[in-house]
Amino acid sequence: MYNLLLVTKETNEHIVGKEISRHEYLELIVKNKELEFLDDFDRAWRILYINLINQKNYCQKLLELYVKPKIPLTKENLELTKRIMNVDLFNILSSFYFYIQFIETNFSRYFGKDSEELAFAKALFSKYYDNSFEYRFFYHLRHYVVHCGLPIQLVYNAYESPEKSNLAILFSKHKLLSDYKKWKHVTEDLKKDGNDIPVITTSINFAQMIPKIHKEILNYLTEKFKPSLEFMESYFKQVDSDSNSMSILETDENGVELETQLNLDALKLKKN
Repeated sequence: MYNLLLVTKETNEHIVGKEISRHEYLELIVKNKELEFLDDFDRAWRILYINLINQKNYCQKLLELYVKPKIPLTKENLELTKRIMNVDLFNILSSFYFYIQFIETNFSRYFGKDSEELAFAKALFSKYYDNSFEYRFFYHLRHYVVHCGLPIQLVYNAYESPEKSNLAILFSKHKLLSDYKKWKHVTEDLKKDGNDIPVITTSINFAQMIPKIHKEILNYLTEKFKPSLEFMESYFKQVDSDSNSMSILETDENGVELETQLNLDALKLKKN
């Protein structure tokens, strides 16, 4: 026997909505699996997105404190800035690598190693790797951090007097090249000129690019799962649109109950 369980918005109480057939149950389970995949993908993105926002907020704080300026660029303040920027960057590099690996691994498991869906994701990543210095630099910078340590070493006041502020935060090309030999295509980027790489500008360019990648993948998935999204949205409204959540309660012949939560969060990701 299969019953729908609804959680009311006002009391947060579980109530039995209606009994459903096995055919209806199986259809809901199949559709729900696709929504769970979509929701897991969105959660992986949120981890990266939160770290991008944290770094953006700190860079804005640096602008307000030092560039305006409000406080002097003392040795202690510069050292603190370097530590915080390195921690923020480490979080971004880790979550970026996780995001890419999560997509490739889960696309392979869900759709298959030879699927067009996995081929689409890999082709998209390759396009940005080939066309964006920030993408390929940050991709390999994560390996640098693992093997060589924190990458931001140059943080200083370009003016000699601390009363005047010109905050410089840079990646040292010489140090990056001398410490690590597996930059692959990025090696030529680092050898192009003698200028060190501005951390904030590079990070901003990266942060503006990554949401574009995510949007392309999200649009692809929501279009692919459009029938399931529309089915579940319509089903939920027909059953009880005043509920917070919906699940299926399965009771076997021995009276043992198994509850399966239906994923309604993914409906928020439905492509407009």
